[in-house]
Amino acid sequence: MLTGSDEDISAAVGAPAATDAKIGFMSISKFRNNEDKGFTQSACEGMTPFTGFSYPKYVAIAAKSKHPNAAKLYVHFIMTEEGVKHEIGEGGVSGNTTVKPLVTPPGLPDWQGRLFHTDSAYLLADLQGRQSVSDFWRVNRG
Repeated sequence: MLTGSDEDISAAVGAPAATDAKIGFMSISKFRNNEDKGFTQSACEGMTPFTGFSYPKYVAIAAKSKHPNAAKLYVHFIMTEEGVKHEIGEGGVSGNTTVKPLVTPPGLPDWQGRLFHTDSAYLLADLQGRQSVSDFWRVNRG
């Protein structure tokens, strides 16, 4: 099932009235729906080769930023634990490796060891190849 957001995935796999089991990839922040909305989703323990994936979050400054020094201050702040907690406080991994993730998904205490981790060394190549990947997905998603 294709959806438009992680919230839609969470509703599809975690709805308490669902009659069939579903699996979905979504942000760990959506596990809050178990408490907030009475959902019953959980991590797929023991799934191989991995249970999910993680990717660090980064910040960029636009090339023609009107206030580049203010942007630099924002980037410095958002890459600290205090600054990024509003983004990763409910799930996510900072691009700053000294900032530790703040959430452990239910049923997955060793989530760092069970995830496929995106290598940020390929960030630029991934960005440059996004159109061909997007085109391939649209043509072949069946």
